[in-house]
Amino acid sequence: MFKKTLGLILCVAMLISVVSPAYAAKDTTWKQEALRQLGIYQENLVTYDGFTKSIAGFFYDNPDEISAEEFAKSVGMLEANEEYKGQSALTVGNALKLAVIALGYKPVLGENGNYIQKASQVGIADGISANSSTKLKADVATDILYAMLDAEPLVKTYGGKQGVAYEVAYGESLLSINRDISKVRGLLTGTETTSIYGKDGIAKDGCIIIDKVTYYAGEVSYDRFLGKNVIAYVQETDELENTVLCVSETSTGNKTVIIDCEDITDIGDSISTITYQETKTKTKTLKIIASPRVLYNGMFLEDYVEADFKSVMLEIIDYDGDKVYDVI
Repeated sequence: MFKKTLGLILCVAMLISVVSPAYAAKDTTWKQEALRQLGIYQENLVTYDGFTKSIAGFFYDNPDEISAEEFAKSVGMLEANEEYKGQSALTVGNALKLAVIALGYKPVLGENGNYIQKASQVGIADGISANSSTKLKADVATDILYAMLDAEPLVKTYGGKQGVAYEVAYGESLLSINRDISKVRGLLTGTETTSIYGKDGIAKDGCIIIDKVTYYAGEVSYDRFLGKNVIAYVQETDELENTVLCVSETSTGNKTVIIDCEDITDIGDSISTITYQETKTKTKTLKIIASPRVLYNGMFLEDYVEADFKSVMLEIIDYDGDKVYDVI
């Protein structure tokens, strides 16, 4: 019986949909930070030790509970009589195989199965060179680990006299099965200090509100995500509110425009529009929702006037995709 999960939220992977023959290095810093917050990211990712210990974070709240070698044996990455390679460098092919084994697919693939193909099928090799001899780099390792957050594992459903049966745990992940962590998506509307709806929408101390659901956030500030669609990784607890471990902005669902007040050329009646100099030769007009939610220095501003928008840098957000901006 799988643990019941919530919906999906915030940390986002901008990945290509097929395995590519080459991989262009890109900034994965935000993915590293998300993985760290989830207790997954370890140093020395390009070694067996570092990569294996990182994968242990999908199974344990505290990966230090088990050594990398012991963990590798426990999930089938390492046979009982096989020498552990420790600090040896990994190739991309090695890393993908370890990830696929951790996801539970070894029983149907065997020792010599096509692990690269399976990695592509489960979505953890997207956009990454699948050449098994390519030396693993930290950014590629990060992409593989981040993609594993959404990968659906293979689990044993029966084991007895009639044999063993496996099935894909659709809608589940290693985190949801092993650590009661689910991914939820929604609009972050309130923190303990303010809300896009004013004082009535403020969360309890140490909490945030995503799509009308309150989550415990501790001392971490998520004010910068107010009025934006987010993905959040949430761990189920025995407390009244489940705990948010990681929040990030979604790659879709938020249209954000940054405007320097000096570039504003006109503001419509009742702040119905804002026109600004987009380029030296072109202006652009944004439609603003009636009674927009206005935040000033991280606090809800109820009584605002036109002059308030002419002395600051503006971030204007359309969070529902209707091309009318909702939050300033």
